[in-house]
Amino acid sequence: MAIGHLRSPISPPPSTVELHSKFTKLVYRHEQLKISYQQLNSQVNSDLLQAAELFAPLAIPLTKLVGLKTVEMVNDGQFSTIIIDDDINHMCNHMVEYVKGLKDDMKNGTCMRLLAMVDEMEKKMKDVRVELEDARKKVRLAEEGKIEAVCKLNETIERVRKMKEQLSSLPEAKRGLIKSSFSQKVHSLDSSILYSRAFDLN
Repeated sequence: MAIGHLRSPISPPPSTVELHSKFTKLVYRHEQLKISYQQLNSQVNSDLLQAAELFAPLAIPLTKLVGLKTVEMVNDGQFSTIIIDDDINHMCNHMVEYVKGLKDDMKNGTCMRLLAMVDEMEKKMKDVRVELEDARKKVRLAEEGKIEAVCKLNETIERVRKMKEQLSSLPEAKRGLIKSSFSQKVHSLDSSILYSRAFDLN
């Protein structure tokens, strides 16, 4: 009776150790970015509160410097400012310079740098999320490949068992003719199976 062609030894499934290590590192980096983002957000809020505290004392002096609009101007839709302080020219000049400096700082200073840092961190967090998803896919594919390899291994073990039963049922004369070559192939296949099992345990 002819014996079916034996498949070549099954190559071991890819190891997932490196994938798990990379996945863990990406998760750690993601958590660090979240912490840094929260700290930066807290710093921005603190700076905004300080700015509010800075402008609050200016409300009363500005009210004294700026005159009230008349009813006629309001009804006509006209808006004008009446200055009522003798030293207003000097005070306004200082105020104008202060506002210009504040405007320049808001445009090019700390606030803009903080906003740029927030944008950069958001981009990095987005990149990390993409890398995390890619790592998850690789781990999932590796696990699926591992399961498929185990299924093929079990099929091969069952096939070898049946072939051994068929060999044992052959007459002694025919059995002797194929025993040596068959035993060599079975030994090679068994070695491959043992290696695959050991790799799977790792």
